Amino acid sequence: MSALLEMQTFLEIVDRGSLSAAARSLATVPSTVSARLAALEERLGVQLVVRSTRRLRLTEEGERYLVDCRRILDEIERSEACIRRGQSSLRGSLRITAPSDLGRGRLRAVLEAFLEAHPRISVFLHLSDEVVDLVRGGFDVALRVGPLQGSSLTARRLATGHRVVCAAPGYWARHPRPSAPGDLADHECLLWNAEGRNEATWTFAAEGEGTQAVRVRGRRSSSDGELVRAWALAGLGVAQKSFWDVEGDLEAGRLESVLNRFVRAADLSVVYPAGRHLPRRVRALVDHLVESFRGR
Repeated sequence: MSALLEMQTFLEIVDRGSLSAAARSLATVPSTVSARLAALEERLGVQLVVRSTRRLRLTEEGERYLVDCRRILDEIERSEACIRRGQSSLRGSLRITAPSDLGRGRLRAVLEAFLEAHPRISVFLHLSDEVVDLVRGGFDVALRVGPLQGSSLTARRLATGHRVVCAAPGYWARHPRPSAPGDLADHECLLWNAEGRNEATWTFAAEGEGTQAVRVRGRRSSSDGELVRAWALAGLGVAQKSFWDVEGDLEAGRLESVLNRFVRAADLSVVYPAGRHLPRRVRALVDHLVESFRGR
């Protein structure tokens, strides 16, 4: 039996003056109240209440325990009231992890708008192109690109997207543009991977043709997606990037895409630990992200 429930029952007995009155207040029956009191006294090893046919009387130990019970339950009530007040307005800190390109790009503006709307919120943005363990890292939410691995996390899709194969105009001026994914074997590819290998498998899909995996190679590889983008902008090779990461570069002509018929889906999602009691600031951030990326 919960020690807190026993304490609450003890206080009701004292305040109401009888077991039957305490039972009515607690919406239970006198036998249950009597059993709770007996369990409390047995656990403490002392008698707290002397019961007679007319009234209840506290023992000396009961008087001391009553003082402590009121103090403890009052502190719990004050603590819960403080938490409820905090839930009525958005305050506190948020820990977010996201891919490096996305964090330095569009996400930065999205978070600035959220902070402007909620001046009592603070954020810590962790940028990593690797999949981060939210629970172990103490993160509230993560933004992820591409298919999500099965887990206990809750996920909401922010935008439908795809990956593009691209390079700077200067690179295409020196090398023939590929017409099929297999042609990339003849190109210097800029590789993202966490292990530092100089080869990778890029996956492609074309309507009615299924998926195709192509082994590509290059002298430059990195676990930092932003560095891969910088290499591409410098004309050092061909990169496969999420469309959101290079959208501005494509519009400005700094990068030019190829193999556009072979689109690989790469949706953008926000994930967070599953649970019924998600803090309001986390839920508000998730809703803000969904609204901000709507229609992308």
